[in-house]
Amino acid sequence: MKIKPFHIQPLHAYTTTTKPAQATSKSSFLDKVEISSAAMDMRGTQSIEQARAEKVAQLKADVQSGAYKVDTRQVAQDMLNYYRF
Repeated sequence: MKIKPFHIQPLHAYTTTTKPAQATSKSSFLDKVEISSAAMDMRGTQSIEQARAEKVAQLKADVQSGAYKVDTRQVAQDMLNYYRF
């Protein structure tokens, strides 16, 4: 048995042509970045990663030479303050 559609016109989605999209000007989609004077001043300073690397290198050198001493009272006090909220 063959069922025929009743008053339905077939859709030819792949055979119909569409209008090409209009080209828009690229200048309307450009992003702009403005850097404040404070940021420009900060750009000349040391980066956080570089400062951290220098501090770690100094601590390693102190530990290897035996010059690094831990203040146990200060560590205990900081632990108590941390866990007491």
